[in-house]
Amino acid sequence: MNENKRRAKSGLVLGIAMLLVVCSLGVIASPARAAIIPQWTSAPDMGDSRAQAVVVNDENGLVYVMGGVNTMSGGGYRDVPYASSYNPYTGVWTDLAPMITGVRGAAGAFGQDGRVYVIGGWNESAGGPIDTTQIYDPASNTWSTGAAIPLGSWEAKAVAIQEDTIVVAGGEDAVGAVYLYDIGDDAWSTGATMPVAMLAGVFVTDGYYSYYIGGVDSSYTAQSSVFVYYYWDSWGSRADLPVTIAAEAAVLGADGFIYVFGGGASDSNVEPGSALGWCTNPDDWVWQDLPDLQVAAKYLGAAATPDGRILAVGGNDDTSVMSKVESMTVMTVNVTLGQTVVGPGDSILVTVAMDFAFAVPQGYDVYPYLMDSNGVIYGLKEVSTWLPNSFAFEVSVPSAALPGSYTVVLWNLYSWYDSGSSEPMQLSYAVTVTDTYTIDEQLTMLAMNVTVLQYQIGLLGMAMAEANAALSENLTAINAQMDYLFGQLDILQAALTQIGTGLQTMGAAQAAAMAQLNVTLTDLQTQLDHFQEQIDRVENKADTAGTYGMVTMVLVILIIVLLVVMLLMARKKP
Repeated sequence: MNENKRRAKSGLVLGIAMLLVVCSLGVIASPARAAIIPQWTSAPDMGDSRAQAVVVNDENGLVYVMGGVNTMSGGGYRDVPYASSYNPYTGVWTDLAPMITGVRGAAGAFGQDGRVYVIGGWNESAGGPIDTTQIYDPASNTWSTGAAIPLGSWEAKAVAIQEDTIVVAGGEDAVGAVYLYDIGDDAWSTGATMPVAMLAGVFVTDGYYSYYIGGVDSSYTAQSSVFVYYYWDSWGSRADLPVTIAAEAAVLGADGFIYVFGGGASDSNVEPGSALGWCTNPDDWVWQDLPDLQVAAKYLGAAATPDGRILAVGGNDDTSVMSKVESMTVMTVNVTLGQTVVGPGDSILVTVAMDFAFAVPQGYDVYPYLMDSNGVIYGLKEVSTWLPNSFAFEVSVPSAALPGSYTVVLWNLYSWYDSGSSEPMQLSYAVTVTDTYTIDEQLTMLAMNVTVLQYQIGLLGMAMAEANAALSENLTAINAQMDYLFGQLDILQAALTQIGTGLQTMGAAQAAAMAQLNVTLTDLQTQLDHFQEQIDRVENKADTAGTYGMVTMVLVILIIVLLVVMLLMARKKP
C-alpha cells in the first residue's frame, strides 16, 4: 500500500502500475461527484394531447397513458377513454385498446402482476366520480374490471407496494380515506387515514415506503407537506417541499431520488402551470432545485426509465391541453465487455462506468454471473467497490463450458450513498463460448482488449488524479498545523527557560525543583526530537491516519508542558 502511494506521488503511474495504484487509493478516494449537466429536452410528442391522465411505467420503462382529457375546445374539459403506450428506447407511441369507461383524475398504478390499474376518477356522463376499478393487461391488450373501490373519488392517488397491494389515498370527497386493494383476492379493505385529508398531490413509492407530496387540503389550500405511508399501514412525515404546490407530477428515478415538477397554485382544472421542479434523496430529504421544464404545465404525468431518464408527459395550462413530452437524463450506465467471444477457462473483463446529475454515490455493488442458454448460472459473486464513477471486474468461463451462446448478467447493480441507494438494475450482454479461434477472431479480441484497456486506463487515471488532489490538500493542511504547533512549542520552551532562570535565585528548596524541571525539559526535548523525525516521514508515507495520531501526541505533550508550568508557578507562591 505505502509503496503504491509513493509511486503515485512520484508520478510512476504507467501501465499496470496505474491499475494497482488506483486500486490502493480506492479506499481513500474522495466520493464521486455529479458529472451530468441536467436539462429537459424534447422527446416525441404523444400525438394526442392529454392532461389528468393516469401515467405509469413498468419495470422496463415502458410508459402507459390512460384516460384524462384531451381538449379545452369550446370551454370543455371532458374525460376520454383513450389509452396509449410509449417506448422510450425507440421513441414510438402506440395506441392501445380504449378503456371501458373514460375518466380523468383517476388514481393509477402499475401492479406487481404486470397490469395497469385505473381506479375511480371523474366521468362526465356519470356527473362525478365513479368507483370502478379498470384493469389493463398489456399481454392481451384488453381491459377488465375488478372489485369497486368503497368510495369513488376525483384526484385520489395510488401506489403499488409489496405483497400485491395497491394503496389509494385521499381524493375529493374521500376526506383523507385510504383503501387497500389486494390484487390476488380482488378485494378492498380500509387503511390508516391520512394525517391530513389531501387531494391533487402526488404519491410515489419504492415498494416499502410511499410518499404523498404536496396537493391541497380539504379547504383547497395548496400544501408543501410530505407524508410517508409505511407498508405496515401507518403514517409519518418528512421534510416539506420548498414551496406549496398542487396538481404536480412526481416519480422515483433509477438513481433512487424522488423527482417532483410542474403543478400549479391550486387544484383548479384550468389555470397557469409551473415549470419548477425539485429532487431529493428519500433517506435524507435535502431538496435540490431542478432545471425548469421547457413548458410550464399542471396535471401532467411522470415516468422513469431504468437507464436513468425522467419523463414529463402532457399536462395543461389555462389555455390548452398539451401533447408535449420532455426528458431529462439524471443517470447514465455504460458497460463494456473486454471480449464477446471466449474459450472455456477464459475470463471476461467487465468495466462499468456510471455518472449522475444529482446523486453523489459513495460506491457500487453488483452480483455478476455467467448464464448458459438453459438458464444454468456459473460464478455468481458479489463485487463491491468504493472507486468513484467506474470499476472493473472479471466474469469467469468454466473450463468445462460447452461451445454455445451465453449471457453475462449484472444482477442487482446499484450505487449507494451515505444514506440510501439507487434502484437496483439487471443488465445482460450476449457472449459466445467457442473451443477454437480463427485468426480473425483472435485479432478482433486483441483489438477489443486493447481498446478496453485504454478506456479503463483513462477512467482510472481520472480517478487517481481526483484522489491525489484530495491527498495533496490533506498534506498541505497537516503541514500547516504542524508548523503552528511547533511554533507554539518553541514559545513554551522559551517561557520555561525564563522561569528556570528566575528560579536560580531562589533558595535550596527551589533548587531541587529546578533540577527536576531540567530533567523534565531534557526528556521533553528528547521526545520532541523523536516526534520531529516521525513528522519528517509524513510526506513520504502520505499516511493521513498516522499523521493525525502524531498530532494527537503533540497535543498531549503540550498539555504536559502546561501542567509543569502551572506546578512551578504554584511553587513560587508563599
